[in-house]
Amino acid sequence: DLLVRGSGIVWLLNAERASDVEFTNLLKQLTLITQEAHSPRVNVPLALCLSRVDTLDEKDQVASRKDPEKAVHDHLGPELYCLFERVFPTRRCFAISSRGPEEGTINPIGVNDVLTWLWEQRQQRARTARFQQIPRRLRGLTGIAVLVVALFGAVSWGYTTIMGSLGSRSVQ
Repeated sequence: DLLVRGSGIVWLLNAERASDVEFTNLLKQLTLITQEAHSPRVNVPLALCLSRVDTLDEKDQVASRKDPEKAVHDHLGPELYCLFERVFPTRRCFAISSRGPEEGTINPIGVNDVLTWLWEQRQQRARTARFQQIPRRLRGLTGIAVLVVALFGAVSWGYTTIMGSLGSRSVQ
C-alpha cells in the first residue's frame, strides 16, 4: 500500500545479473504493485536504476552513464521494458553506483540524480494537486484574468512608450 501511495519508487536492477529468475521476480513484483494500485497503471514516479555500474567494463560504464535508458532497456529486454513503460507513466532511468569506480574510495555515481529527480517529481505533484483543488470553472476564469492583466500591462507600456516618445519630440 505504501508503494502506490508514496512519493516515488526506486527500483534497483543489478547490472551484473540479468537472469530469467530475476525477470520472473520482476514480473511478480509488477503484478503485485498493479493489484495493490487496483489499476494497470501506477501513478507514482519510478526511478528505474541500473545499479552497480562500477562493476561493468569501462566501455559499458561510459555507455550506461551516457544513455541510462538504453542501458536499462538492454538489461531488461524490450518486452519487460515495455511493461514498465505501460505500468509507470512517470519514470526515468538512471545508471548508478553507491561505491563508485575506484577501488578503496567511496564516490557514488548518479545517486544524487535519482534523489533530485524524485524530489522534483514530488514538488510537481504537490503543485498539480493544489491546482486541481481549484474548482474547474475558476481555473478558466483565472487564465482569462491573467490574460486580461497581461494585455492591460502591454497596452499601458505601449501607451507610455508612445506618449513619452511624442512628448520628447514636441519639446524639441
